[in-house]
Amino acid sequence: MSQIDRLSMTPEIRDYFTSLCKRAGADTAVPVSFVSVSDVGWVPSARACHANADRWASLKPARKVVRGWLIGATDGAGGYLFIAHSVVEECGELHDITPADSFPDVVPLKPEPPRLFLRHEGSLESFDAMLPQCNSVSFNPFM
Repeated sequence: MSQIDRLSMTPEIRDYFTSLCKRAGADTAVPVSFVSVSDVGWVPSARACHANADRWASLKPARKVVRGWLIGATDGAGGYLFIAHSVVEECGELHDITPADSFPDVVPLKPEPPRLFLRHEGSLESFDAMLPQCNSVSFNPFM
């Protein structure tokens, strides 16, 4: 995972992550649970969430890719660790189809607790433009 340094952020990127911190602090993140999926000759891979979501959504018009951020941690002083992530929306529900690599040898995959997810507000292209520089960002707007 790439990590961007706050000093190398453009003002627009700083504003973006300041907004994410406000949204995270306002409890607007939603829990997403892992759902095991597969297709003929394909299963989602750990650490490939964007490609996994793109592929799974492409198989059925009712599915939609949702880019956003997992909240990995908080520093308790208004800052958060944001991890770029993609999930799939189907029938109004968000599903995380990317298996965690915490237990790679466990079959079936060991379920993990739901993780908190914030939707990206903007286009798919604007999200993708931030990658890979902003795959993982620790950010506190007050520091």
